[in-house]
Amino acid sequence: MSDGHDLNTPVWCRSKCLTINTDKAGHVLAADQRVLVDRPIGGNQLYGRSMRLMAEDLPRLGIETTLANPGDVAAVKAAIRPETTMILVEAVSNPTLAVADIDGLAQLCKMR
Repeated sequence: MSDGHDLNTPVWCRSKCLTINTDKAGHVLAADQRVLVDRPIGGNQLYGRSMRLMAEDLPRLGIETTLANPGDVAAVKAAIRPETTMILVEAVSNPTLAVADIDGLAQLCKMR
Protein backbone atom coordinates (compact mmCIF):
# COMPACT_ATOMS: atom_id res chain seq x y z
CA MET A 1 0.00 0.00 0.00
CA SER A 2 1.19 3.48 -0.72
CA ASP A 3 0.76 4.59 2.90
CA GLY A 4 3.47 2.18 4.02
CA HIS A 5 1.02 -0.03 5.95
CA ASP A 6 2.35 -3.46 6.93
CA LEU A 7 -0.01 -5.97 5.30
CA ASN A 8 0.68 -8.45 8.11
CA THR A 9 -1.40 -6.23 10.40
CA PRO A 10 -5.13 -6.13 9.62
CA VAL A 11 -6.61 -2.67 9.23
CA TRP A 12 -10.26 -1.70 9.08
CA CYS A 13 -10.92 1.32 6.91
CA ARG A 14 -13.83 3.73 7.27
CA SER A 15 -15.46 2.04 4.29
CA LYS A 16 -15.38 -1.30 6.15
CA CYS A 17 -12.68 -2.85 4.00
CA LEU A 18 -9.94 -5.01 5.43
CA THR A 19 -6.42 -5.38 4.12
CA ILE A 20 -4.64 -8.48 5.32
CA ASN A 21 -1.95 -10.93 4.34
CA THR A 22 -3.92 -14.08 3.42
CA ASP A 23 -1.83 -16.44 5.53
CA LYS A 24 -3.28 -14.67 8.59
CA ALA A 25 -6.86 -14.43 7.26
CA GLY A 26 -8.17 -17.55 8.97
CA HIS A 27 -7.08 -16.20 12.35
CA VAL A 28 -8.74 -12.83 11.81
CA LEU A 29 -11.96 -14.12 10.25
CA ALA A 30 -12.57 -16.52 13.10
CA ALA A 31 -11.02 -14.46 15.91
CA ASP A 32 -11.99 -15.70 19.37
CA GLN A 33 -14.24 -18.24 17.64
CA ARG A 34 -16.65 -15.47 16.69
CA VAL A 35 -17.69 -15.35 13.06
CA LEU A 36 -16.71 -12.00 11.59
CA VAL A 37 -17.85 -12.74 8.04
CA ASP A 38 -21.00 -14.15 6.50
CA ARG A 39 -21.49 -15.43 2.95
CA PRO A 40 -18.12 -14.17 1.66
CA ILE A 41 -17.45 -14.08 -2.07
CA GLY A 42 -13.98 -15.03 -3.29
CA GLY A 43 -12.31 -14.58 -6.62
CA ASN A 44 -12.47 -17.79 -8.64
CA GLN A 45 -8.72 -17.73 -9.39
CA LEU A 46 -7.24 -17.14 -5.93
CA TYR A 47 -3.80 -18.26 -4.79
CA GLY A 48 -3.84 -21.80 -3.34
CA ARG A 49 -4.01 -20.88 0.35
CA SER A 50 -6.72 -18.28 -0.21
CA MET A 51 -8.70 -20.77 -2.28
CA ARG A 52 -8.41 -23.30 0.55
CA LEU A 53 -9.71 -20.66 2.95
CA MET A 54 -12.80 -20.16 0.76
CA ALA A 55 -13.35 -23.79 -0.28
CA GLU A 56 -12.45 -25.67 2.91
CA ASP A 57 -11.62 -23.63 6.01
CA LEU A 58 -14.60 -21.26 6.15
CA PRO A 59 -17.15 -23.96 5.19
CA ARG A 60 -15.70 -26.14 7.98
CA LEU A 61 -16.61 -23.28 10.35
CA GLY A 62 -20.15 -23.27 8.95
CA ILE A 63 -19.60 -20.23 6.71
CA GLU A 64 -21.07 -20.64 3.23
CA THR A 65 -18.84 -19.18 0.50
CA THR A 66 -19.22 -18.37 -3.20
CA LEU A 67 -16.62 -17.95 -5.93
CA ALA A 68 -17.00 -15.48 -8.81
CA ASN A 69 -14.83 -13.96 -11.51
CA PRO A 70 -13.47 -10.68 -10.04
CA GLY A 71 -12.87 -9.33 -13.54
CA ASP A 72 -16.63 -9.52 -14.17
CA VAL A 73 -18.44 -7.12 -11.83
CA ALA A 74 -21.84 -8.43 -12.98
CA ALA A 75 -20.84 -11.96 -11.90
CA VAL A 76 -19.76 -10.73 -8.48
CA LYS A 77 -22.94 -8.67 -8.15
CA ALA A 78 -25.03 -11.75 -8.98
CA ALA A 79 -23.23 -13.69 -6.23
CA ILE A 80 -23.96 -11.12 -3.52
CA ARG A 81 -26.62 -12.04 -0.97
CA PRO A 82 -28.14 -9.70 1.64
CA GLU A 83 -25.93 -11.26 4.32
CA THR A 84 -22.67 -11.04 2.29
CA THR A 85 -20.07 -9.19 4.35
CA MET A 86 -16.83 -9.70 2.40
CA ILE A 87 -15.41 -9.96 -1.10
CA LEU A 88 -11.91 -11.48 -1.25
CA VAL A 89 -9.95 -10.88 -4.45
CA GLU A 90 -6.39 -10.53 -5.59
CA ALA A 91 -5.77 -7.49 -7.78
CA VAL A 92 -3.66 -9.73 -10.02
CA SER A 93 -4.22 -13.40 -9.24
CA ASN A 94 -1.35 -15.73 -8.53
CA PRO A 95 -0.40 -17.67 -10.61
CA THR A 96 -2.84 -17.02 -13.50
CA LEU A 97 -2.29 -13.22 -13.63
CA ALA A 98 -6.02 -12.61 -14.15
CA VAL A 99 -6.78 -8.98 -13.32
CA ALA A 100 -9.66 -8.01 -11.02
CA ASP A 101 -11.82 -5.00 -11.82
CA ILE A 102 -10.89 -3.20 -8.60
CA ASP A 103 -12.64 0.06 -9.58
CA GLY A 104 -15.82 -1.77 -10.54
CA LEU A 105 -15.78 -3.89 -7.37
CA ALA A 106 -15.17 -0.81 -5.23
CA GLN A 107 -18.19 0.90 -6.81
CA LEU A 108 -20.27 -2.25 -6.25
CA CYS A 109 -19.29 -2.35 -2.58
CA LYS A 110 -20.04 1.36 -2.14
CA MET A 111 -23.55 0.78 -3.52
CA ARG A 112 -24.17 -1.70 -0.71
